[in-house]
Amino acid sequence: MSCGNIIWKRVTDAMCPSLIVHTIKLATIILLLIAFEGANATNYYISYRRGRDSWKGTSVSKPWKSLEKISQLTFSPGDSILLECGNSWNGHIQLNGSGEANNPIVLASFGEGEKPILNGSGNHYTILIRNQEYWRILGLEITNFDEREEGIDLWAWEMRNKNIWASSIEPLAPFKDARNQKHAILVEAIDVGCVNGLYFKNLEIHGVNGAMSTKHNGGIFLAVRGDRIATWFDDLVVEGCYIHDVDRTGISNISSWNNRTLTRNVNWVPSKNIVIRNNVFERTGANALIVRVAEGPIIEYNLFDHCSIKGSGNANFPFNCDHAVIRFNEARFTKYNLGDADAGGFDSDYRCKNTVIEYNYSHHNEFGGILICCMGGDDESRFNYGTKIRYNIFEDNKHHTIRVSGKTSNTAIHDNYIVSHLDSTSVIWHKSWRGYADKTIYRNNLFLIHGKGTVMDLGASTGNEFSDNLYIGHDPLYRQIDREEHPLNFFDRIPDRFYNLIPKLEKYWSGKHENFLLKER
Repeated sequence: MSCGNIIWKRVTDAMCPSLIVHTIKLATIILLLIAFEGANATNYYISYRRGRDSWKGTSVSKPWKSLEKISQLTFSPGDSILLECGNSWNGHIQLNGSGEANNPIVLASFGEGEKPILNGSGNHYTILIRNQEYWRILGLEITNFDEREEGIDLWAWEMRNKNIWASSIEPLAPFKDARNQKHAILVEAIDVGCVNGLYFKNLEIHGVNGAMSTKHNGGIFLAVRGDRIATWFDDLVVEGCYIHDVDRTGISNISSWNNRTLTRNVNWVPSKNIVIRNNVFERTGANALIVRVAEGPIIEYNLFDHCSIKGSGNANFPFNCDHAVIRFNEARFTKYNLGDADAGGFDSDYRCKNTVIEYNYSHHNEFGGILICCMGGDDESRFNYGTKIRYNIFEDNKHHTIRVSGKTSNTAIHDNYIVSHLDSTSVIWHKSWRGYADKTIYRNNLFLIHGKGTVMDLGASTGNEFSDNLYIGHDPLYRQIDREEHPLNFFDRIPDRFYNLIPKLEKYWSGKHENFLLKER
């Protein structure tokens, strides 16, 4: 018997029979009122082609016409705002009202045909959610493009992204022309406490031009602001979306509650239960995905394709997070622009603890397969501790495969498969960024190097450990390393453990090289 049943039994045992009957009737009335409240939820229909704003908007036959009607209302739990498929609108909307845990408010579509299109037309946002929770935004196409800034239309701008920026063989100069900051979806939480239950699913977000000077410009941007009430997101999901042709970032977030050191939280209030899953990011101006100030975010089954086409950035990274899990993703063809510091597939960035990057496929990125980094200096907030890189495949990443930059500590890189057909690359590069790494472990990795001139550069890093790795290739991988100081334990045959490792990886992927696609678990 549950605790609730025990309490109910004790209460009812002390009641007279008539009082028990009255109590049961009262409970029944309350349940009916709750059900009635849910039944009062309203569907609002909007059709640009058929609608009139003078109509009530609560039936398919008499829908509203304009987006302004949405911004004028405060919606209630269970309400739905439904845009007719095959229609498009120019303008922006602010969503008002909060749903409930089991009764969210929905912004979605109705009818048959192509997704409804919301064109922000260069406004600061196309959709704004401020201090509201329990919303579901589903099945829409969202843009925010300013033709006046570009001098061409949206179609021509996206073709330029595809045919010039993403397809360039030689590195291009980064794009630095001034543009206004824009978002497709802007979510703000300001001194409000926990903001629950925001779901973004099956959206196409594209055509967001804007400021390449800030990571805050782009597709979905979530901002925790204020300094009076600790504020964070809980249960935030982005799933099944196609985010392409956006400047600068596909999905990003910030929080004003971000201050901590490796051993002490000052005002660090992380968002929780963040899941970024089954999305495609393509032709982003710089980074495709950034997750900041979060506890245990999960980033899985995403494709990052031709990211950072106009400016420096790795395809995706966590920053100032604990226990981030990045798994079963593919990052490919990240672009290198002239002077870029970053243009790789995956990144465990600084202020992170215990990041896990596993079962990913990182290939043909133009400036590295993976980065583990932390800028050194006297600031105690600069740390990267306990990153684990395991069970990944890194193939033909230009310039270097693994880069460990700055004062990272206790990094473990094990059970990875690293293959390169390229000449004159660094398979491992420990780089100074106001300091060098300490205690980086390389264990049980397979290096299959077909290219010539491949080197390993550990710089002035300390505490490196190499054990049970296997190198197969042209040049001795350790030719620039003092073997007495850095014993490498490479073998002249493939040990059984590598035969066990490769099938373990391949069961999550199928095919070879460019057709190497992720499988479901």
